[in-house]
Amino acid sequence: MGPKIANASMNSQGHRLAHSKNWVAADFFLNHSDGWRRTPVAITRKSDWSTRWYDPPKGSIVLALTITDANLYAVLTPANGRNYGEVTEVLRFDLSRIDEFTSASYPYADQE
Repeated sequence: MGPKIANASMNSQGHRLAHSKNWVAADFFLNHSDGWRRTPVAITRKSDWSTRWYDPPKGSIVLALTITDANLYAVLTPANGRNYGEVTEVLRFDLSRIDEFTSASYPYADQE
């Protein structure tokens, strides 16, 4: 068993989990203090258990996600309002460039 990927004290709940041979991705559903719902995604490399965080743009949350050994795929929907559930974007991220679209720390640590 690998180390803990996310801090148990995060003010959120696990939402989805996807994995491949070399990666694990999990998004967490939370209501942010600014009133917008968020779904930050933890992306963990199994070889060294290093974790990076992808934070969808404000106003969007992850509706679905999957991961392969080469790419992370995320389907986004509006975070609030009557358009929730409508697909607004389908994104593909190249995991060989993970540092370009993620951060090393949990994006809402200041909300704990």
